[in-house]
Amino acid sequence: MKVPCEWLKEYCAPDVSLSELEQLLTISGTKVEAIHHHGVNGLENFVVGRVETCEQHPDADRLKVCTVDVGDGAPSQIVCGAPMLQPARPSVSRSLGPSCPTDQAQEGQKLRGVESNG
Repeated sequence: MKVPCEWLKEYCAPDVSLSELEQLLTISGTKVEAIHHHGVNGLENFVVGRVETCEQHPDADRLKVCTVDVGDGAPSQIVCGAPMLQPARPSVSRSLGPSCPTDQAQEGQKLRGVESNG
């Protein structure tokens, strides 16, 4: 049976780590065959930025070229496919570094000839 860890923690101390929870279940006679992780890894690589400009990509109908202030000094140029992006709106951005969920390093790259840094 698959059971969410959040649900199990409602029945024990909520500050118990995942490894401690696994040990407690094993001691109680409940066999833990596997632990599956879902969702985003590396949340420290995500920041909320502010879209400063947003223009249509010159070579793609569904992409936009945006400048986003992510709080590290100079705004970053990011190519994005989100249709709801508009100037002055907050936006979640991922900084360069490990990607999710594979933890492969993301580097600045060109998307259809335009540099993207996020």
